[in-house]
Amino acid sequence: MVVLRSILLLLFALVHAEALPQGYLGCFRDGTQRVLTGESSSNPVMTSAYCIAHCKQQGAAFAGLQSGSQCTCGDRLESHAPADNCDVPCTGNKGELCGGGQAVAVYSTSGPPAAAPLNGRTTWVVLAGESPVSRGTYDNQSVLGPLIAQFALGQPRAELCANACGNERRCVAYMYVKPGAYRASDPPFCQLKSRADRSFFNWRATSGVLR
Repeated sequence: MVVLRSILLLLFALVHAEALPQGYLGCFRDGTQRVLTGESSSNPVMTSAYCIAHCKQQGAAFAGLQSGSQCTCGDRLESHAPADNCDVPCTGNKGELCGGGQAVAVYSTSGPPAAAPLNGRTTWVVLAGESPVSRGTYDNQSVLGPLIAQFALGQPRAELCANACGNERRCVAYMYVKPGAYRASDPPFCQLKSRADRSFFNWRATSGVLR
């Protein structure tokens, strides 16, 4: 079921990718460790554009959408655990998705994502001078850039992620994350990016820039 849901979300993302606002960072698991901890509000006609504009007006670096109608702002991403259930339509636009149950769709409020402030427990370190990232394959690296799609992989093979990027005309870069990266039960997953803006040290990941 997890793989089927991931495939369905990938298909939706590919169909609607042109409509995604700039700065989409991905879908993250929200639980005891909240993804964003700033001001939160709900709106019966919520859209991603509304939430991004609202959080930008509040001076926040990030905007997060959850459960279709909830918008949360924040200056740091407190959790980077991936989720695959950002599948609830926005209450103000059924043609786009606004997070899910215990899942937050996160955007940068400044358009193309900059280096995200990270909490003290992470092993990720920003590498200065890596924007834009050159073509090549990078072990132990994450690449930031506007997200086209995020999906689980059936096998722990980085080349599956690279092949998916090569077969998607909008994909410039990919990031493969190893199984068990955050919890022992987490499957390997892949992110496809429309641009490679920055790179991070991340022992959990292998990234590549194809175009």
